[in-house]
Amino acid sequence: MPTVASQKNARSFHLLSVIGLTLLAFLRVTAERLPLKTYTTADGLGHNSINIVRDSRGFLWFCTFEGLSSFDGYTFTTYGRKDLQDRS
Repeated sequence: MPTVASQKNARSFHLLSVIGLTLLAFLRVTAERLPLKTYTTADGLGHNSINIVRDSRGFLWFCTFEGLSSFDGYTFTTYGRKDLQDRS
C-alpha cells in the first residue's frame, strides 16, 4: 500500500510535468536565420528554373533552360544557346 508521502510525491511529479509541458507548448523555439538572397532573371540569371553545381574555384554554375550561368559571388555570366551558335 502506498504511503501518504509517496502519493504526495507522485502528485507533485505529475503537477510539475503538466506545468513543464504547458510551458514548453507556449515557448517559441526558433532556428538561427541565415541570410538568404533570392536571385532571378532580373539579376542576370538565365532562367528561374535551375540546377546548381559548385566548381573547385568556388564558382556556382546554374544549368537553366536558357543556357549555363556562372556566379562569382557578385555577378552572373550567362552562356546561352545563341553564344554557342556564334562560336561555331
